[in-house]
Amino acid sequence: MAERRVPWWLFGVVAIGALVAAGIYVGIMSVEGITGSHLAAAAGFGLLGLIMFWGATHQDSDRSLG
Repeated sequence: MAERRVPWWLFGVVAIGALVAAGIYVGIMSVEGITGSHLAAAAGFGLLGLIMFWGATHQDSDRSLG
């Protein structure tokens, strides 16, 4: 049975979406002021985006280039 893996580009799509969401929250904070909930959301989405971006770009030894 073949091993089922999540495609790398799916991690890239989620990373871009999370980083856009973090940017939206930063924009909201620049207009409305910094609140704890907006700061937590921006930090959470930013961290998620960075982790997913690392997962999309990280090359492990058994992944082919094709």
